[in-house]
Formats: sequence, C-alpha cells, structure tokens
Amino acid sequence: MKMLSLITKIHYNSSVTKETYEEFMVKTPGKVISISNSVISNHKKIKQFGDKVRIGYLGPASPRKGFFLLKDALDDLEKEYDGRFELHIYSQNCFDSKYIVAHKPYAYSELDKVMDGIDILVLPSIWHETFGFTVLEAQSYGVPVVVSSNVGAKDLISEGNNGFIFEPNKEALKEKLKYIFDSDKTLLEKMNRYIIDKVEIKTMDAHAKEILNFYEE
Repeated sequence: MKMLSLITKIHYNSSVTKETYEEFMVKTPGKVISISNSVISNHKKIKQFGDKVRIGYLGPASPRKGFFLLKDALDDLEKEYDGRFELHIYSQNCFDSKYIVAHKPYAYSELDKVMDGIDILVLPSIWHETFGFTVLEAQSYGVPVVVSSNVGAKDLISEGNNGFIFEPNKEALKEKLKYIFDSDKTLLEKMNRYIIDKVEIKTMDAHAKEILNFYEE
C-alpha cells in the first residue's frame, strides 16, 4: 500500500482497464487515454460491398477470445441467412461449416489485403482485454467493428456509426449481426463513410502528445 500512496494519477488505456483496476485496487485519480503504436496510420478508403457480408475474425480459435461464441451465433443465423454471409478466419480450419473461409496466418505487411477482404470485423472476447490494436487497425482501413463489452477498445466505437458493442452472449451477438444482415449493404456503406469522414485515427505522435499533456497537468 505504501507504493500505491506514491501514485497521484493513473493512465488507463481503456475504460475496461479502469473499471477492473478499481474493482480490486484502491481508487486513484486517473484518466482514460486510448493508445496507439508506431505502425498505425490512415489507410481509410471507400469500400465496395456485395450482397454477401464478409465477416472477419482475426484471433485464434479460442473460447476466451469468443470464437465459439461467434460460431454458435452464426450457426443459428445460417438457417435464416443461408448464403448471405461468410466468416473469414486466419488460422487452421477444422470446422465443418460451409460459411467459413479459412486463410493462412498473415504477416503484418499483409494487413491491407486482410482488411480489403472483409466488410466487418468481429471481436467477441469473453475475457476482459485492456485494449488491443485490432479495432484501431480495422478503423484505419475504414472497416466497421462489432466488439463485446469486454474489449477495451470499445471506447473507440460510436454505436451504430462505426461499429456495435454487445454483451458477450450469443443472443446479444445474434441481434447485432441480424441487424447488419437485414440492412444489406446500405448500413455497411454508411458506416464506412462515417469512419472516413468522422473517425480520427490516432497515430503514435498524437498519442505521445496526449501522454505528455497528461504528465503536465
């Protein structure tokens, strides 16, 4: 506790981090400032959408990352939306689902091709995550994002404008996906345009200035 008494302010990289810290530690004044890294830059562009929604999932096929939550939701929706969507994954495919399109793991230098190949990115994490750069990366390419409320980078989402936030359960995820499917490509076009016009992509330089200002306060 003596060490904590020396801390006057805390930089939280997300609201999830702040809430989790304050649940278990002594509440300390601080500020939520999202982060970036040196390779993040603005690649935003108008995307072309077809009749089939291409969903991207970039994590491992792991329960904690919510892969099986996503698959369960899509298995249910396939009955109603058969042939209307694809799930693009970037790990070994051992799943008997005709809607899954499996790709080899990608290098960061190939991220532009990955983002060009999907219409929307889903991060359905079950475990709490402090931040992670995947949401910011997707937005930097103009790709809307659907995230669980456990994802720290949900702070970057304006509901219904550049993405959606859902509670990490199957019915909540299905509700968001149904809304996207029922809206056809018009919603995706609107969200892509919103990201291009309204979403500022935080670079490392911008992040460094925010942190310096935080220390100077």
